[in-house]
Amino acid sequence: MLVGAFAFLLISGINRAAFGTQFAASSRYLHIVAALLLPSLAVAADAIARRGRAFVPVVIVILLFCLTGNIAAIGDSFSPHRFFANYEETMRSLPRSPLADQVPTDVRPELVNAPVISIGWLLGAARSGRLPAPRPPTRREQMTNQLRLSLEQLDEGRGTSCEPLPKAVIRQLAPGDSFVVRGTILAQLVDRPSGTTSDLVNFGATFFTGSRDHTVRNVTPEPLTIRVAPGKGLLCGSSR
Repeated sequence: MLVGAFAFLLISGINRAAFGTQFAASSRYLHIVAALLLPSLAVAADAIARRGRAFVPVVIVILLFCLTGNIAAIGDSFSPHRFFANYEETMRSLPRSPLADQVPTDVRPELVNAPVISIGWLLGAARSGRLPAPRPPTRREQMTNQLRLSLEQLDEGRGTSCEPLPKAVIRQLAPGDSFVVRGTILAQLVDRPSGTTSDLVNFGATFFTGSRDHTVRNVTPEPLTIRVAPGKGLLCGSSR
């Protein structure tokens, strides 16, 4: 059982390391890890205590010291409350965006944590009252929502003439234009007259969308200026 617990921790840590040390240290499976480790700790404590009564206080002190220290540190390993509050505001505001009714209903605006949720589903939830109205979004949040709804990601396509991203790249996308992403990129929408930009948004491979090549397409009737940040992903032409 102890081997299984450590194997579980190792696999979870490797899978989450790419998202940063704080995310890798957190775990939605914390209760499972505890359930696997506690019996092993109990067996070890019992074996030590059987060697003599003098060891019992030592075992108790060690367990209390370790447990209280680690329990106190649990809260530091999870994303702050503001992250979840902002994420909730994003999901509430997306169906209220002016673009929500103009793009295909199967556009998936949040590919990292909710790749199965479409804008059509969010629109239905908002109209039924199941998705409460958000606070008024800022200009940057409005642009970020516009980016999420403007670029539809398809889990298909094959990249050709792929180029690395040692520095930022600007792409002009006419309506219907597309490109292929190999790996993961971070892109933001640029308002050319003012130079204002949206937040960076993930496109391409994620934990849930898989590692295949992904086609990203402008599904709006307007041209877009996209800035792709430097990174490990590749920008490619398409061959379908």
